[in-house]
Amino acid sequence: MNTIISKSWQYSLHQEGEKLLLSVVCGTVAIFTVTIELSAQEKNLFLEKGERYIDELAAEITYNPDAFMARNVGEIE
Repeated sequence: MNTIISKSWQYSLHQEGEKLLLSVVCGTVAIFTVTIELSAQEKNLFLEKGERYIDELAAEITYNPDAFMARNVGEIE
């Protein structure tokens, strides 16, 4: 697995083959991560806007993790 972007205590973006996996730190008292595989549309937005788009998506996940739990793929190795 290749790490593309890593921001301590915020998020990390990894590439595994064709997959892009975004792992975001969430919570206040209890810290947990939500890891999603980027959809085709999200990949295209990343290619178009770069790191700025991932910053925005990670912030959205941080502030509303429940909205992304159905997409959570669990911990990455």
